[in-house]
Amino acid sequence: MLTDDDLRRFGEDGYLLLRDVIDGDLLDAIDADIDSVVDEKPPPPDTVGAYRYYKRPERVPAVSDSFHRTAIPDLVGELVAPHRAVLAFEHIQIVLNIPPNPARAPQPHVDGHLAHQDKPDTFSVLAGIFLGDETNIDHGNIWVWPGSHRQHEHVYGRVGVRGLLPYGGQAALLDPPEFYDEPVPILARRGDVLLAHYLLGHATGANTSDHVRRVVYHRIVAEGHEDRWASTLTDAFHEFEPVRGTLDRTV
Repeated sequence: MLTDDDLRRFGEDGYLLLRDVIDGDLLDAIDADIDSVVDEKPPPPDTVGAYRYYKRPERVPAVSDSFHRTAIPDLVGELVAPHRAVLAFEHIQIVLNIPPNPARAPQPHVDGHLAHQDKPDTFSVLAGIFLGDETNIDHGNIWVWPGSHRQHEHVYGRVGVRGLLPYGGQAALLDPPEFYDEPVPILARRGDVLLAHYLLGHATGANTSDHVRRVVYHRIVAEGHEDRWASTLTDAFHEFEPVRGTLDRTV
């Protein structure tokens, strides 16, 4: 289902935005799951910006189906073949971006880094499912730093695979700091899916719209990832042989 051009763009930019992957009936069921989660535990009063829920799949069955009963495993599988794409953790993340939130994140991060951890909580691909219209900038968009997955493999090669744990996965906080090119917003529509390389720097953006932005995130690994996690930080395509092969053919 992915073309050579898709593989090349993923290799060069570190992400793909795929249109109309999730159909309307499932999107409506996902909305109902999230409504139930929010009703059960609303964000505290006066909350603005990002608010996150982590739920086991059985608590949000339609959200779980957005991985197991859609094209997402096959799409990610085409990136990491011959490995199989499986879910990384025993939870699904639901992220709200509550207006009015005028603040854009100043620098990117790599997920899964906390100072107390023995190792980063790594995975292979982040799949984001969009539940609303984010085709305008500052409507809750996620921002990405294209090409930063390749930049980060060099960072880890320099500071070690645990070197960003004290900095929350933010290489811009190193001394000396890592500098990045300009980020771009993901301008998505309801039903679109973002596939992002684990090493791609990203951040939550502003939400100056009049609606709460909702996104579901699945963290996906190439099966057997735990045995090679360290190598995936210093070689961005360690688990992405189809991507590496496409890039080699276009050189």
